Amino acid sequence: MAPPRRPVFRERVPSLLPGSRLLYDLSQTEAYLAGKTIPALPTGEHPDDLLTAEEAAAVLGIRPGTLRAYATQGHLSPGTTIHGSRLWTRREVLHRRDNAPGQGEGGGRRAPRPPQGPCV
Repeated sequence: MAPPRRPVFRERVPSLLPGSRLLYDLSQTEAYLAGKTIPALPTGEHPDDLLTAEEAAAVLGIRPGTLRAYATQGHLSPGTTIHGSRLWTRREVLHRRDNAPGQGEGGGRRAPRPPQGPCV
C-alpha cells in the first residue's frame, strides 16, 4: 500500500492535538488508508482521554504553568510525552482534583501553636 499523500490526508483526518501533525486517531487513519468512510471521533469525556497541559489545568482550575510545576515537584505525575507534547489522562487529572492534598480531616496547614511560657 502506498503511503498517504500528506496534504490530502491532513485535510480528511484531523490531528488529535491542536497544532500537531503527528498524532491521529487509529480508526480514522485505517479507514482513510483503506479508502473507507472516515468515522467520527467519539463524543463526550472518557477517563482514558489524553489532556494537554492547558486542558488539564482547566479541569483543575489552575494555570498551565502551575500544572507543569506540580508535575516537576511530584504533586502530579510527569505525564506522558508523545511527539513532544506532554499529556495526562483525564482519570489522573480528575483524581488529583478530587483528592487534592490538604483536603479532608487533618489536611491543610497546621494551626499556629499557642505561645509557651509566661507572656510578657
